[in-house]
Amino acid sequence: MTVFYEVGTAQPVTIPPFHTFVSGITQHGKTEALKTLIEWLNGQGFSILILDVKDKTLGEPDFAEFPHIPIYMEEVTEPRPLLGLLESSAKMPLRFQFTELIRACQGSKSLKEVRDKLAELIDADKVHPIRKDKAVVLKLFMDELIEEIARVKVSDRLELKVGGINVVGYANRGFSDAFKQIGVRADIRAIRHRYSKVFTFFDEAHIQVPEGYSSASKDWVVRTIKEGASSQQFLIIADQTIKEVDKNVITQCPVKVFGGQPGGELEAQRTLAYMPVKKSVTVNSIMQLPLGHFYVCTREWTKLCYARPLWLPEDVAKRVARGELEPDSEEVQAFKSHRVWHRASGVWEPAGPETVEEAQKEHDEFLLQGQVEDLERQLQRVKELARQVYG
Repeated sequence: MTVFYEVGTAQPVTIPPFHTFVSGITQHGKTEALKTLIEWLNGQGFSILILDVKDKTLGEPDFAEFPHIPIYMEEVTEPRPLLGLLESSAKMPLRFQFTELIRACQGSKSLKEVRDKLAELIDADKVHPIRKDKAVVLKLFMDELIEEIARVKVSDRLELKVGGINVVGYANRGFSDAFKQIGVRADIRAIRHRYSKVFTFFDEAHIQVPEGYSSASKDWVVRTIKEGASSQQFLIIADQTIKEVDKNVITQCPVKVFGGQPGGELEAQRTLAYMPVKKSVTVNSIMQLPLGHFYVCTREWTKLCYARPLWLPEDVAKRVARGELEPDSEEVQAFKSHRVWHRASGVWEPAGPETVEEAQKEHDEFLLQGQVEDLERQLQRVKELARQVYG
């Protein structure tokens, strides 16, 4: 299986299996490229863990067709990662409240213990009002996080199927960014402690490894990048742009795959700055990349490539790479219509009416479940705010 074909020659381009950063705007073909890359890496003997965190306004989650495993959670009681979680939930800085969070975390073994200590502080006599105010704010968002976790059935261990492709489905279920961070952190920690020869993938990198501030998952992502190679624990990290993603994380990924950035010259300039080899690459060429075309970079070379979607036959992909076919032409896109990927046989086959109907029903139910959970969480938050304001 070939993932990338060099534009012009259609020669296969092989990347080293190592930490990889992938960027590209919506509808550029990033997800299709990632699916082919994941299948190729799995064929190289790597177990694959996909942390599907990207919510979609329309359509089913990006990796819905792959085998799913239960969500795994573990307690977070260290002050700094917990602060990142609460800030994600609050959508605002909580550094003013950090000292009270540190006190509440001391000796605590669960989120509920941290929350209970904050409640005791609020109810205590002879405590300065400022400390109580800090505790009120922290407890509000702690309550939301604990209630969200309690509503979801989770596993007490990562049920990774070694040698296979595993998806943990967070997408389109109404989960908060904080909830997803706890899950991503737990999954990456479990991989570091228990497994080898694994590629872990997640999108929305600006949430998991944001530039300029912490998150619950960031420390473990950085540790894996720095220390994971000895156990063949690698990451594939993706985002639409690079502006809000931690610069050190991008820099330390030896393999980079950059897609089109037609929306702005500044983002194209940032992309160019991260390319170790810039020969024949310009800001304009980055802004004008066609569908499915990427600059694939290692420390030694940069090549303009076409990334073959799983559903596209290799001979057709080569024609696209040679410029004989446009990637968005009807002739190319026709291969995608109503086709189902059969992983056991490694081929795409036409989907019968029952398959399409069942897939649509499952998709509609999935979306409805996420919408209901989101509404329930919003209602609970309104009730809690009302209790805080009106007693």
